[in-house]
Amino acid sequence: MDDELLTIPEAARFLKISKSKVYQMAKEGKLPHFKIGRNIRIRKEDLKEWLKDYHVPAMEEPSVALREVIRRMNEKSRKNATPNPLQPSFKDFE
Repeated sequence: MDDELLTIPEAARFLKISKSKVYQMAKEGKLPHFKIGRNIRIRKEDLKEWLKDYHVPAMEEPSVALREVIRRMNEKSRKNATPNPLQPSFKDFE
């Protein structure tokens, strides 16, 4: 077991993210950590385990954003256009 304790700057270098992001994630409870007085420490082994479980559904976000764009386009087209049976609708893409 790796009992090495990391400081915020060390954890940031390990994760290749900014120190402020590490502070933010710790404050929000998204990152395993503990405090010694006012100092935040992170066990390297806990960080490695957390990384194994950390998952961001990258492929889901664009489709959600795309649906939102299409929804807004539909709203805009309904407000601004007179009905035209020959004009394609964005409803086919929802």
